[in-house]
Amino acid sequence: MTNSMPLRTSREFLSLLKAPEVESPECLSDSLYEEINTAIANAVARNDQPEATALWKCRTIGEIQRTFILAFRLLKDQKFYEAWCTFEQVEIQLKFLRRHHPRDEHDEHFLNYTERMVERWQDRHVPV
Repeated sequence: MTNSMPLRTSREFLSLLKAPEVESPECLSDSLYEEINTAIANAVARNDQPEATALWKCRTIGEIQRTFILAFRLLKDQKFYEAWCTFEQVEIQLKFLRRHHPRDEHDEHFLNYTERMVERWQDRHVPV
């Protein structure tokens, strides 16, 4: 079965990933990540390495945002150790992204903010 809906580009995905908690609940959905993975596979099949790389960046940014939001939901539910571990996952994802994509001074996806918040929460809530 083929999908008649045209695939989105990395720019369109990056636009969706701006301020996910406010702008677009779609960016938190599993179906968006399935769509990104399909777009990555198609870019690789076309031998379009720049687009495949940009799509990987989209997927990674989205995963960072989703995991960050999950960590705060865990805090809200008073699951502090699980939240701390989830913040640790965000930190690892950010470091991996930063190795391949340097800081963006415009920070449209709030990654610099996310990084600062993870550090603060981990410093304050060290597991015992």
